[in-house]
Amino acid sequence: MWAGYPERISLLWVLHYLRSAGGLLPVILNDGGAQDQRIVGGSQVISERMAADLGGRVLLKQPVLRIEDRPRERMRVVTATETLTADRVIVAMAPADTMRIEFVPALPKPRLELASGWARLPRLPLVKAAVLYESPFWRAEGLNGAMQSDRSPVQLVFDNSPEDASMGVLSCFLSVVECPHLADRRTREEGLKQELARYFGPKALDATGYVEKDWSTDPWSTGCIWPLTPGVLTAGGEHLRKPTGRIFWAGTESAKRWCGYMDGAISAGARAASEVQTSLGA
Repeated sequence: MWAGYPERISLLWVLHYLRSAGGLLPVILNDGGAQDQRIVGGSQVISERMAADLGGRVLLKQPVLRIEDRPRERMRVVTATETLTADRVIVAMAPADTMRIEFVPALPKPRLELASGWARLPRLPLVKAAVLYESPFWRAEGLNGAMQSDRSPVQLVFDNSPEDASMGVLSCFLSVVECPHLADRRTREEGLKQELARYFGPKALDATGYVEKDWSTDPWSTGCIWPLTPGVLTAGGEHLRKPTGRIFWAGTESAKRWCGYMDGAISAGARAASEVQTSLGA
């Protein structure tokens, strides 16, 4: 759940994470818990529909290089190709990812230490893989398609098949650090099928497709799941949500409820928007 070894994980972070979800069981349960519901069409549908409503105001392929918050001037958001001005700015990113942006003036020391501490975490690089089948064959055998293990290269498996069962999908999570023999993508695809066959029978070998996301190679994300180490929250936790001048912070890591989940990302965005409205006197 935290993509890290217990001795490296902050107990304060674990308690905060569990409290934001309402306890331990909601985090690990499929039914009635964090893994209970999905978005039809995939999570990207939310972003795509928002972008359609916003039209040309959404700028793609323009990563922000610098944010300037100078007194008595409008704020400036600088990309490689243009400079935008604003009265307020919301940064909806994981704290570690904000380290690639230059802030003028520099961020306060507690906020900077929070972000840099997050970026230095000894996390386990995670791969999320989806193995595809003609049908969810495991259901006919009375299996729910779920598996959790501390002895397998695959730590977690979920039945991610569409509601109409038009195809079967087993979603798997693994860390290459824990299974170096699956470091190569082609080897990993075959190795995952072999591993799934141990739990769901030989039909798991007859996959029709394979898709994966290796978070460790994503140039725009420092990681998938964040196992905060001791001391990071103690030193700068209050700055997860505290505005910095005219800069407001969102992102799921700053959520008070369902921290780390999509629900938390949405509530954090709503909170930041409300803070901006209050700041503007709206």
